[in-house]
Amino acid sequence: MPLAWLDENTLLTGERNTLYIRKDGKNRQTLLSLDGEEFSFGGFCISDANFWFATSRVERYVGGGVSSTLSRKLRLPVVSWENGVPQFDHPVEHEWLDEPALPDCTVDLKANETNAFLRGSQTYQEKRSIDIGGNLIKLEHATGNYARLFPGNLFLDRNPAGLIHLTGQQATRYVFPESYISQLEIGRRLGWGELLWDSGLNQALFVHNTCGPGQSGPDCRRKALWLTASLEPISDFEMPGESLLEIKNGYTCFSCGCGCNSHEELYVMGGEVFLHVWGYPVKNLTRGVYRLKQKSTGPAWEKIISGRPQSPIAVSPNGRQIAYFELSRLGDQFRIVQID
Repeated sequence: MPLAWLDENTLLTGERNTLYIRKDGKNRQTLLSLDGEEFSFGGFCISDANFWFATSRVERYVGGGVSSTLSRKLRLPVVSWENGVPQFDHPVEHEWLDEPALPDCTVDLKANETNAFLRGSQTYQEKRSIDIGGNLIKLEHATGNYARLFPGNLFLDRNPAGLIHLTGQQATRYVFPESYISQLEIGRRLGWGELLWDSGLNQALFVHNTCGPGQSGPDCRRKALWLTASLEPISDFEMPGESLLEIKNGYTCFSCGCGCNSHEELYVMGGEVFLHVWGYPVKNLTRGVYRLKQKSTGPAWEKIISGRPQSPIAVSPNGRQIAYFELSRLGDQFRIVQID
């Protein structure tokens, strides 16, 4: 599994109980192996001083059965970097129960204060709203990979459209520019926007999305807004007004619905915007990774990776390399693709 690019030539990957390093796309080298437990790669955190993972104890049975139990939180102190490769001290158990959310891989104490405030707020518990400047404002969690950008919590703000940064019980509102707001169609839809962090540019991208699975036409729009690291607006642009989630015949809305096993996930890195489409109900020709292109006829998705790339993918800091694990009838394999 690709985890993160440490720089443009160094990729961190993981498989069960082992972390690997790949330099210049060449064969992997073992970085660290655990004994008797495996890495849980969801929610990991990487900084110059610490790597942080959860671990699990996994039992594998004859016939393919697997059971997994969360074991502990593990911090890997970095004592030095040699040619872009971290050298670790002895792993130590992390002392916090919450997941880290700050760039130095420490627990976000402001988020803890905010959560404590919301648990004790009667208006929030009853109406999912809090008082901001004498007005009762409903809080909607912002989605996306922004979590390490700000301590505390970020929420969507409907009127005026923007973001709310909540630290403890102190709220700061960031209003989007009128030229952007006037083109939004928020309506009653929850999760009407997501905030993505571009570490290559040190900027954030907010994407307003009205598209449902397989939808196109005037009711389907994605409108994006570049923001500085302090959430000041820079510029906006249009994204294609279509969803690429084309479901195979016979799979439409089966079991828990189309959205359970079909996915569109946005990535942004080095100023480039990518869309990863995957899931076994999705049509074979639709699966893959796309890059946003602004053409004379309007924005379009350019397919750059076909096949069955699995989630997650990892985009290098300048947006020119994508690492992923691919499922194939010819043999599953790890790939790194160079993007022109």
